[in-house]
Amino acid sequence: DDQLGQVFAHDIRAAGVDFDTAVRPGQPATARCLIFVTPDGQRTMNTFLGASQFLPAAALDEQLIANGAILYLEGYLWDP
Repeated sequence: DDQLGQVFAHDIRAAGVDFDTAVRPGQPATARCLIFVTPDGQRTMNTFLGASQFLPAAALDEQLIANGAILYLEGYLWDP
């Protein structure tokens, strides 16, 4: 429930994605990843998992997942 989370929710909905995950109040903040790319294409990533690592099982709708055309799972979320 912070500015970055609000921007993310707005933008993903504006792209036509059905996004109804409830906000998580308090800390940690919304996750983010900073990616630095050198002129020759090498990259370095700095990832902060933030609130995304606290997504409760209750937030998952099995029927919604089954009805979806695409399921995207972020690999970083399997670390915790």
